[in-house]
Amino acid sequence: MIRITDYLRESNILLEGTGTSKLAVLRELASLMKQSGDVTDVEACLSAVLERERLMTTGIGRGVALPHAFSPAAPETAIGYIRLAAGVDFDAVDERPVHHVFLILGPATTQGRHLKILARLARLLNHEGFVAGLAAAGTPQALLAAIREHEEALLPSS
Repeated sequence: MIRITDYLRESNILLEGTGTSKLAVLRELASLMKQSGDVTDVEACLSAVLERERLMTTGIGRGVALPHAFSPAAPETAIGYIRLAAGVDFDAVDERPVHHVFLILGPATTQGRHLKILARLARLLNHEGFVAGLAAAGTPQALLAAIREHEEALLPSS
């Protein structure tokens, strides 16, 4: 089973993003992922993500965006997260500002995993209290714990 916490590391979490546009936020996240070693080329990743955004916005509503792309500059599947206190116009379907962005990158050979991550995030976003947990987390560790808690709640009971 795919778990977000298997692909999102503390080093790829930024709780006080400073970007004021979609491009700036995506650049901030891709740069963070390069610093952690999950991305080899910020511009190549940005290009792939922006190409995907041209097809259809990944601002899914309720203050959340899930930009994603395949790029050779992301040799393994990785997730980055940024929280934006002021919110950013991400061309979201509900036309509201985005405060939480999960950037999913990986090689084209991992399409199935990529889709499972997107599905998992979509399920989590519909889980009561998930977005509030993201907003309340004071540290990257607390953010991961909040995600882990909600992921565990979605597991079927045995």
